[in-house]
Amino acid sequence: MGKVTIIDVARLAGVSTATVSRAMHAPHVVLPSTLERVQQVMQECGYVYNATAGDFSRRKSTVVGVLILSSTNKVATSLGAAQSVATMLHFPFLLSSSGFDPKLEREHLQQFLQRGVAGVLVIGHLQENRPILDKLAQRGIPCLYLWDVLPGSNCNYVGFDNVQGSFAMVNYLIGLGHERIGFICAFNTGVERIAKRYDGYKKALALNNLPLDETIVRSTTSSYDKGKKAMKDLMALPDPPRCICCASDVIAMGAMAAVCEAGYSVPYDYTVVGFDNSEFAAYTCPPLTTVDVPGEEMGRLGMQSLMQLINGEAHGLIQRELPTSLIVRGSSCPADRLNKW
Repeated sequence: MGKVTIIDVARLAGVSTATVSRAMHAPHVVLPSTLERVQQVMQECGYVYNATAGDFSRRKSTVVGVLILSSTNKVATSLGAAQSVATMLHFPFLLSSSGFDPKLEREHLQQFLQRGVAGVLVIGHLQENRPILDKLAQRGIPCLYLWDVLPGSNCNYVGFDNVQGSFAMVNYLIGLGHERIGFICAFNTGVERIAKRYDGYKKALALNNLPLDETIVRSTTSSYDKGKKAMKDLMALPDPPRCICCASDVIAMGAMAAVCEAGYSVPYDYTVVGFDNSEFAAYTCPPLTTVDVPGEEMGRLGMQSLMQLINGEAHGLIQRELPTSLIVRGSSCPADRLNKW
């Protein structure tokens, strides 16, 4: 047999070409037994669907652009859940990671425009490039934001309140008697959701009538090395803060490494807490106190919502807020249990 066509697959499977098409594009509407038969014939014949030609003939893209800043453990959880939904609906990913580089992010967004993607899932972006995302939406390419809530905007989102999540953590630490709390957060990198975590920190201090001491605040992007360096900077102060709140688990793990390397212990020399509840947070030594964010649920619901926008099934904006929760583990302790120096 020469080049196998959709007509050949339909004849060998004993179904119509429309059924074969549905098996590829909307498998959820095909009877399981029929779907299995069609897929088996396609495999045996070596039939490969030409997605590019299909998109051209339908004048509709089936590629989803996904924009991230970096692939941390928790972001990867959202990506995996989103991709599972997209794969089931035969929508491939065009994944772009900017690494916090605004120029690179603009190039990626321009590629989305040039390729005419069906929609864009925004898991992380720099604030200065929001106008380009708005341009995508103006051209009829739906965008949906994850990992943040944007009330009062014309943006679609499935996320959580970063201010409240950070506020809850800092307020918990104040409740343990800590009054001088250091903070490590990439608040000046142009990432709105991270800046909101700094806002939550300041809000908790103000509510408890504690002063904001900017000498014990460090801004850095989320990496183990940079978290470690920021913690070393804080520990080198004449009067270092004994309690450190980090805006990500990755930063917190770097901070804990700095404490250990200096011959001190967590939590009794330095209390260290994180944000995200990444998979490794329960396995650090000691286990990390952190803010749990619904990474998998965001990815799944976010992609399902984006598909509704792409298919014209959404009525109005999609704006959904998911809850966060505080996970207390061994890296935090009351202030009166800190070792006396």
